[in-house]
Amino acid sequence: MADSPSFRRHPLPFSIDLVRWLPSSTSSGRLLAAAVHDPTIPASSHLHLLSLPDPASPLASLPLSSRPTALRCSPSVLAAATSSGSLHLLPSSFDTDSVISIPSGAGFHVGPVRGLDCGGEEWVTAGEDGRVHLVSDGGDGRVVARRVWDGKGMLGYETARWASSAEFATGGAGCGVQWWDRRKGDAVVAQCKAIW
Repeated sequence: MADSPSFRRHPLPFSIDLVRWLPSSTSSGRLLAAAVHDPTIPASSHLHLLSLPDPASPLASLPLSSRPTALRCSPSVLAAATSSGSLHLLPSSFDTDSVISIPSGAGFHVGPVRGLDCGGEEWVTAGEDGRVHLVSDGGDGRVVARRVWDGKGMLGYETARWASSAEFATGGAGCGVQWWDRRKGDAVVAQCKAIW
């Protein structure tokens, strides 16, 4: 008979918005990224790196510009998107001095980023503002965010997922599911308008 699962409870002094297991590291054991906030203090959102044996003492902490809305990881980067429309990329070394952030605003998203996924060397973001961006390494420690679509607020994206190194899908209110192909000029090649 299989062993019954064991559960541990670790009371923490903050509210947790999102969690993500991180790829195993032999030096530090099981790690967990938690996007947290203190509901009693405005602008108190952080991304904590927690070790499973002692989650009460974060190994690293990164302040976020607003409440987190999406949290994903790749083998080399932990990414957090926020309700204000910013994106924060933390390298796998978890050196908070090496974080690269893309602020919200006219050049990126102007509202919550709900869709976030890594497709090898590129990230796709999709927001409630109807914008879709591809974010990649621009060299010299900087990133480049390239807008591939702007719905100008007439639709809102809730999710984005890579299917291959050239194709990804987005979905949300007002747009159904869209299939994008980078080989065809970053264009939507198929769409299901969700008329059921």
